[in-house]
Amino acid sequence: MKNTSPAILLIVLMLSLSVVGCLSGSSPEASDGTEIELGEPLDDWPTYHVASASNLPTCPGANDENLGKLYYVEDVTEFQACTSSGWSTIDLGSSGISLNQAPTITAQITPIDDDLHMTANGWFYVAMAHWSAIDPEGEAVSIGIDADRDGVIDLNLNSAEGGSLVELPFNGSIHVAQLETDGERFLHLFRLFDVIAEDASGVSSVVTVISPAVSSVLLRDLYSAGDADHVQEMFIDVPQSDIDWLTATP
Repeated sequence: MKNTSPAILLIVLMLSLSVVGCLSGSSPEASDGTEIELGEPLDDWPTYHVASASNLPTCPGANDENLGKLYYVEDVTEFQACTSSGWSTIDLGSSGISLNQAPTITAQITPIDDDLHMTANGWFYVAMAHWSAIDPEGEAVSIGIDADRDGVIDLNLNSAEGGSLVELPFNGSIHVAQLETDGERFLHLFRLFDVIAEDASGVSSVVTVISPAVSSVLLRDLYSAGDADHVQEMFIDVPQSDIDWLTATP
């Protein structure tokens, strides 16, 4: 009678070797390091949603912490994906999923001379504007200036890229910085404008442009205590608290 024990033992060893890789391999992990079990129900995976786009976190965030995350934006019933260039709308069309990125904007708005703001139609902020709005997908782009930063374009620009002399409302865009040096106080006035671009699919982007208050010469936008009456007369949207600070003894 033959001894079959060595043969049986050899077969068992060979079978065990074929599953060693499966037994010793580590479990897959989610992007946050959470271990995922194979066969885990999808409804147990983490999901993200926000009430509106204003509630989306910074993208891509510190150390790209939000890069690749997908959020459902409730008020517009759409998905937003965090990409290296910012938040992008996910188009769930019949042809599949595609990313439509917002236009990229570069802009500059500079007053040409502080004596030209008084026009035949009243006071306006007269400036030279230069801009460029490029859509990553090559779609047509419209662009304009939101002078009071309320989300609505006040002046449409005539091309995706170009330069033009513009007249914007004189009030509504002034911001104030308090400066103190050598015992003397100054108010530094400047303006903030939003430039808004939108592609043919309705995806938009915004950049904020910092501009001088009345002149491209920095010192002309500095006002001391002796200028308080002039500031109040010329810039009606300068807060009274800033005027009080300017005229107070340091």
